[in-house]
Amino acid sequence: LIGTPNPKVFEGMETEHCNRLNASHTFTSPNYNVETFPKQEWEVVVCPVVGKQYPHTPLDKCAWPEGITWFGDCGRDVVGVDELMLREEVQLEVKRAGLRKDEVISLRLYSGPMFLLYNAAMRGEPQRDVIHLQDNKYETTIFAIASGITKLSKTTAIPVGRLLYRGLGGDLQLPD
Repeated sequence: LIGTPNPKVFEGMETEHCNRLNASHTFTSPNYNVETFPKQEWEVVVCPVVGKQYPHTPLDKCAWPEGITWFGDCGRDVVGVDELMLREEVQLEVKRAGLRKDEVISLRLYSGPMFLLYNAAMRGEPQRDVIHLQDNKYETTIFAIASGITKLSKTTAIPVGRLLYRGLGGDLQLPD
């Protein structure tokens, strides 16, 4: 148990990313070698500043600043949540799953560098990531992520013939 989420989900998530001790504490996500911090990631997802340069942007790798050591074939598309939710394909999925705006925000944060801190909060390890939490448990954000994934799982079909094994923890035997 990581804590009780704030019933005012948006406010709770904003507080967790912008007002807690680690809000401006930098960390590096190993998958893309991106140095960032929670408050900046909140800004990228919720209310990006037009013209501001954010880590791992723009989307076109050829336009990345010289000397950058980010990994990946492309960067991030910086689009605020309000603009994102105006996109037809996003509206369709949001409506079909019954997602709330705060769930969309949490899922978008989880799909970026913040996954590192959320996973550390839930697992209590590895210590190299836990130290970046500075006792921030992201309890409201993790609640919203779980809620969003649950809703999406009810409306997203696994293609015929595809096997999906996830979260088994090494304790179960997979079928032959």
